[in-house]
Amino acid sequence: MPSLATHEAANRALEQTRDSVLRYGASVGCELLNFFVRRLMIPLREEAETLRLGLVMGLVSPEAVIAWADGVVMEMANPPIEVIDVAAATRQPLDELARLLKRVPGPADLTAGAHRVLGILRARASVGSLALDVITNMLWVYSAEAVIPQAERLAASSFDYEYECLAYYGTPEGLNEEIGRFLAINAAEPGDPA
Repeated sequence: MPSLATHEAANRALEQTRDSVLRYGASVGCELLNFFVRRLMIPLREEAETLRLGLVMGLVSPEAVIAWADGVVMEMANPPIEVIDVAAATRQPLDELARLLKRVPGPADLTAGAHRVLGILRARASVGSLALDVITNMLWVYSAEAVIPQAERLAASSFDYEYECLAYYGTPEGLNEEIGRFLAINAAEPGDPA
């Protein structure tokens, strides 16, 4: 179990990452985030799952996935062949890259990895960089791809339908608030042990 000091360091790291993304762009923020995630010792398979979900949801770029795999290959004396496959997949389509990430071996809490992706979504949504229809679509993809409890899956999948029904009932503000409550309950910060 990580110590209180580890959690405080993680929170500071996430604040620095958020500030770096806002000031200098996503690439600087991704570099900081990768550095701090590595220091928190999240299992390799769990990192791969977070990246896979982020990739299929449109929150993580293929270049960031390749950079992560390159970093793992450089850090480890004997990296798993599956990570080497990801690092070598520079010209592969997005779905193939996601399939390769799913093959990364090791122990993992895949639900915790999924909740870290929701943390990324929450951070992006909070700065207003994503439209409501994009958010609801990402949550629908999340509901289809993530290893999560059934109640969470149903809640995440319902937002896309609710968005489509806005012409008949509800308001965008109300749906935004509902999504905010869902994210507050389920999202973990990218480095938190959910």
